[in-house]
Amino acid sequence: MKKNKPPVKKARIARSHLSYIPAAAELRDLILKMEGVTKVAAGIINQCGNSDRKRVKIAEVSGAILLKVRGSIAIQEVRVYVADRQKAKRAIEESARAAGFLVK
Repeated sequence: MKKNKPPVKKARIARSHLSYIPAAAELRDLILKMEGVTKVAAGIINQCGNSDRKRVKIAEVSGAILLKVRGSIAIQEVRVYVADRQKAKRAIEESARAAGFLVK
């Protein structure tokens, strides 16, 4: 007998721009596993000087959470669309710290 399970909603990655710097890709993979995330969209990649530590700045913007992720030689903006921004922001901060990011 087959059980009827409700479909599991999974977060999707926006298709307009698919390039991620390594630090942003690592954070994206953590975010996609979180509950309540509906979409993750990559943003502009800017070159910067060398950095010895991965960093992320987290800010709320209308309808999303904006992450500015700094890797070893580049900075990238990533927008995360969620149902509950406050809860997701705390979860992203905790996951980023656990992964070795400096959170600002």
